[in-house]
Amino acid sequence: MTKLLDQWENNASKNEPVTEIAIHLSLREAARIHALKELYPGCTEEDIVADLVREGLNQIEIALPYIQGKKVIAEDEFGDLIYEDIGKTPRFERLTDKFTAALKVQLQK
Repeated sequence: MTKLLDQWENNASKNEPVTEIAIHLSLREAARIHALKELYPGCTEEDIVADLVREGLNQIEIALPYIQGKKVIAEDEFGDLIYEDIGKTPRFERLTDKFTAALKVQLQK
């Protein structure tokens, strides 16, 4: 999150609005978004929410546990075997790719 604050400090949002998703926030969360907007006037509320969602999703993907499968998929530089991940990460990545492709098709219409 520190990188995100630095990014906002430098008015350098990485978001390219591509699709829109409506969300409902409690008054407290909405107030916090407005407070961040006032602290970082170079950012819009939309930029802040999109950045927070992106960072949160990145953190969730990192936090998904690796579950070692039985299939060896590679060998590292020390000769140790690397086993497939049968946890949620591979499925999350496949589903992300699937929905990315579907959203791109929708945007082209």
